[in-house]
Amino acid sequence: MLVENRRTYWTLAPGIRPYIEPGVEPITVQLAPSEVLALYSFLALGAHFAAVVSGENSPFSLSEISNHITTLGAMTSNTLTDKLAGAVVAAREREQLTEASPE
Repeated sequence: MLVENRRTYWTLAPGIRPYIEPGVEPITVQLAPSEVLALYSFLALGAHFAAVVSGENSPFSLSEISNHITTLGAMTSNTLTDKLAGAVVAAREREQLTEASPE
């Protein structure tokens, strides 16, 4: 975490670099704090159900699962879904442009 001019920026630990394929520009999605929480809840529930389906123990307690379900149910808008869908569309369009352009 970096603190600069009273703003907090979450970053990867020093020495860890994100993997980005050479020559590919990353697609950035700006999320509100509630959208980040909802995204975490989606991922947590996915991990829970993947563990249950594979016969493993879930990494989350019943109260944690309940909290994640409540978090997702409390979202009154679909802005997270719209933003993620927009990022996927942008990635596919970029991929199609890359495939169509001769090198």
